[in-house]
Amino acid sequence: VTITDCITNSIHLDSFANGYSFHGVCLYGKSVFTKKHLVIENSCYGNSWVGGAIEHCDVGVSIKNNAQISIQGADWEVINVLFVETDSCASLPSAIKNCSLMGNPSQSGFASNSGNLVIEQNKIFNPLGSEVLEAPIYFAGGEGGIVANNNEYGAHTTLIGGVGKVTGNDIGRFDFSKSVRTTSNSTLDNYKE
Repeated sequence: VTITDCITNSIHLDSFANGYSFHGVCLYGKSVFTKKHLVIENSCYGNSWVGGAIEHCDVGVSIKNNAQISIQGADWEVINVLFVETDSCASLPSAIKNCSLMGNPSQSGFASNSGNLVIEQNKIFNPLGSEVLEAPIYFAGGEGGIVANNNEYGAHTTLIGGVGKVTGNDIGRFDFSKSVRTTSNSTLDNYKE
């Protein structure tokens, strides 16, 4: 199934909905702030999303129970809680690539619990973040793995916990004085070093 150049509030793929392709689709909760825009669950593989936008919601994409999707070149705006959450998806990693992701005054980020998520070549920022870190962009690994490669970050970026690997990032764009440590001291003795 291919869906092209459509606007809707939410999409739910469930139980072996495999090979769905979305091109230029906009998920937009204008009048009602959507809880979750795109939910993919229960053995849904080989799905892809190219271009379009995911805007105005608590959770942009929720991936559960051995599901998977690849998202490229999408604009994410006003995501209140999480850009992407994965839960119990250990088989195939989902991927977020070449996207522009803008957060909200509350926390926005990526979380993986017993799942795998690859985040590559994205621009991730929160223009409404504050000096007192009320609004970090963050990665939360849980028992899953998050691999972050070659992304660009604005200020107010915080890396939180988990077993993910962070490699190849432009850390020159980090302002470590605006970041906080929420895990073990063994990670870095001094965030400004």
